[in-house]
Amino acid sequence: MSNIITLWGIIGAALSSGFIAMLLAALHLFALDKNWYFLRARGWIVAIGAVLGFFLGSTVHTVNAQYSETVAYQNTAQISYTKGDYASALQDYNEAIRLSPQIAQSYAGRALVEYARSNSQAAFADFSHAISLDSEEMDSYYYRGLLRRNDPNVLNPDNLDGQIADFSQVIRLNPKLADAYQYRGQALYWRGQYQQAAADLDMAIQLNPQLADVYAQRANVRRTLGNNDGALADYHEALRVNPQDGLVYRYRGDLRRLLGDDAGAIADYSATLKWRPLDSTAFAGRGAAEYSRNDFAGAQADFSRALLLNPRYPDALYGRALVRSASGDYAGSVSDLRAILALRPDYPQAITIAAYLARQGRPALAGKS
Repeated sequence: MSNIITLWGIIGAALSSGFIAMLLAALHLFALDKNWYFLRARGWIVAIGAVLGFFLGSTVHTVNAQYSETVAYQNTAQISYTKGDYASALQDYNEAIRLSPQIAQSYAGRALVEYARSNSQAAFADFSHAISLDSEEMDSYYYRGLLRRNDPNVLNPDNLDGQIADFSQVIRLNPKLADAYQYRGQALYWRGQYQQAAADLDMAIQLNPQLADVYAQRANVRRTLGNNDGALADYHEALRVNPQDGLVYRYRGDLRRLLGDDAGAIADYSATLKWRPLDSTAFAGRGAAEYSRNDFAGAQADFSRALLLNPRYPDALYGRALVRSASGDYAGSVSDLRAILALRPDYPQAITIAAYLARQGRPALAGKS
């Protein structure tokens, strides 16, 4: 009788996926063979094993079913997200999280939906939670870094350190991703770590030589480091890759003007205005280059256009004051200078301006804008 009970115990254990029941049943058979009476009594060990096996098997089955249901919600959420149905995607990710709150991918997916909805705070929280559950969750580091870049306090030191940390993790997990080097390099530049920034931007260009923005960013780093020739070469490359980037034409125009190439600067500012016709800085820059070439009419026209677009632009006022003074329009020059002091009492040339106004004399102002 005990042997029959033991056999049924083994079968019951196997059917219920209960390894414990099978083990105890085997122990009972061994006890029969060895005449260990304290383990033979009526197959009670087998009964306990069968019960434990049943509950263990049921638990495993429940967990597997729950996981399958979680994955199903994740899949439907991803489909809804791809279609732009963010409300449905959020609903399904919420269900996935309710069923399996320890799965990082559900939080990461929900964060992407919130990111697409411009709900930065919720997205940031979900990306951070996904990372706390899975330190290898690369997309969460990447997008959390982007959220930091888009923060209004982007230049806050803590924010910059966060960007550097997030993109460093992305690089650890995928050292071939050019974007991560680009974004970390930009944060390092803003943090004042220029050599490290240059190294990251070098790597980004090595990985993807067609990233026009990276050439422009490296040009800015090189200018800061005093490598004007290298910066000029990078602006050339940026415009080779993207000849329609008006902002880079303006940056190159600024550098050319600094290097004394006023004709090249005028050409670049004109190219900027082709793509950015409301760029007051480009008008002012071209006006300054024209003033250096004694084209007072052109300079005054451009400074006036800059001021039409931005009436509170002290550099444009100062440039036009110089042009008016050089052209003999002293009243107009004084008017512009007084406007500067009203706008910006701390303007760099404020002392020179105040001294000139105090004299109320007619000699032209010295210097260039």
